[in-house]
Amino acid sequence: MKQNNLLIPISILLAGAMMSVALVIGMGGGLEKTDGSGNQPVEQQLTYELDGFASMGDVDAPVTVVEYSDFACPYCKRFHEQTKPQIIEEYVEQGIVRFVRKDFIAVGGEKAAEAAHCAGDQGAYWEYTDILMENQTADRSNWGDPAVHAGYAEELGLDAETLLACFEAETYVDKIAASTREAQQNGGNGTPFFVINNSPVSGAQPYSVFKQVIEAELEQSK
Repeated sequence: MKQNNLLIPISILLAGAMMSVALVIGMGGGLEKTDGSGNQPVEQQLTYELDGFASMGDVDAPVTVVEYSDFACPYCKRFHEQTKPQIIEEYVEQGIVRFVRKDFIAVGGEKAAEAAHCAGDQGAYWEYTDILMENQTADRSNWGDPAVHAGYAEELGLDAETLLACFEAETYVDKIAASTREAQQNGGNGTPFFVINNSPVSGAQPYSVFKQVIEAELEQSK
């Protein structure tokens, strides 16, 4: 009897501890924070700088999709090839979504990002993005080699000498680093990462996930 009596308070203590752990885990999720009183949650406003980054679609569109991506990331390649074309066709080309690509260096694609921005100086950022993604598997370990980018530039009909001068001067290093910090501050911990208006989406999710978030944001904008 004494042993059974001792088990009761121990069980109560264990149950309380498990509830405390559950509460801590529950409080750690999502992008909400308290208002300081510990009562009502306050939505965290995500912020992003769009000036100077490649953009598709109407700048006044009700929904903005920001992609934070690394050219060396295989999941970013998957999004680029499978999901992004559907977003462009259904929403960007209809004038209801603006699509912006920003840098989030997570797996070593910084030299590719620098070259892409240099190509952007010649109005060919998106074309350079395509050629980088097409050649990701074969070339990503060699993207620090200027000769690789000279070949891409010539293939795209760009001024290779101008692109290489920009690339070798590391013109866009600070811009890329700032974009990476911004992605992390907005909650990104891996690539690709997206912010759709003020809604974060992590990973190369299927098109249906993006469609659901975009439609919800369109509804809110009415």
